[in-house]
Amino acid sequence: MKKFGVDKNGFIITKVSTKNISPFYKPVVAYVLDTIVSKYAQYLESIYLYGSVATGKAIKGKSDLDILLVFKMNPSVKLAKNVKTLEKKLSKKYINILRGVGLAITSIQEVKSPKEKYGLICYIKHLCVCIYGNDITRHIPKFRPTKAVAKGFNGDIAEKLELNRRKLLKHLTPSEIKKLSQETSKRIIRTGFSYATCKILDY
Repeated sequence: MKKFGVDKNGFIITKVSTKNISPFYKPVVAYVLDTIVSKYAQYLESIYLYGSVATGKAIKGKSDLDILLVFKMNPSVKLAKNVKTLEKKLSKKYINILRGVGLAITSIQEVKSPKEKYGLICYIKHLCVCIYGNDITRHIPKFRPTKAVAKGFNGDIAEKLELNRRKLLKHLTPSEIKKLSQETSKRIIRTGFSYATCKILDY
């Protein structure tokens, strides 16, 4: 049986690359990147692109532009709010061609913490491509889709679902409800797929 998603040695196949960014989205990525760097260069360790734009499968008006910001230190509440405000501004600017611009944030300390060995480290290694700064996974070996990786990716599923449930109880706009529902559905599907893949591959 052919094992999809892994190479001949059983390692996870990385499908993200700057070469996959279509000509249509290149100016968008460039503008967003320049905007982020101009505001936060002194705090940044690296910036990563992930999702459909990074795999070359983005669809106009239906896909998000997903960016991960890795800060040198744990971001303050003020900095996190500032990034969230920028996220909204960028999403509004490109509302006609993107479903939204997502700016996720973390820190080099969190990424390199032992508990993220099979979580963020693996995620960045195989599902993100560095577009600015130091690629912190450059010397990290490839991963196989083991149960440890599946748990690392999705171990917080119960916590995230409860957080989203609480958000839905607040006064959200229809578009905010739709986006939150989509994110929740994706997380549930991804969690099930991760564990099912490990079982199929017998890892």
